[in-house]
Amino acid sequence: MSATLRLRPPAPLRRLAAALLLPLLLAACAQPLEPAYDQKIVDNLETLTFATAALFERLKTDPGPAGLPAREDANIDLAARAATIPLLAAARPLPEGFLSRPAPRLSARHRRLRGRL
Repeated sequence: MSATLRLRPPAPLRRLAAALLLPLLLAACAQPLEPAYDQKIVDNLETLTFATAALFERLKTDPGPAGLPAREDANIDLAARAATIPLLAAARPLPEGFLSRPAPRLSARHRRLRGRL
């Protein structure tokens, strides 16, 4: 019979590790990872949707190139509204905290060592 070596830590050490890891895990779950909700973006998306639907209805009544000068202002307005939505989304403040910071970059020495593994 061969004796097996158990590498399990003693119970008090396991309890201590669990007691230390539990608050860390709970804190990580409470960390916001996305920007806050912004009603302006939703409002702009809704108005863009309605304006696009209205433009399509106008295209049904006057589909030819003769109606293009009449639709030109609406086309410019739609393009401007569509361009402002990514700007509003990019201008939202990012959440603060440990998990929202970018990961540190590896130094050249670490990259060389990692390449050997």
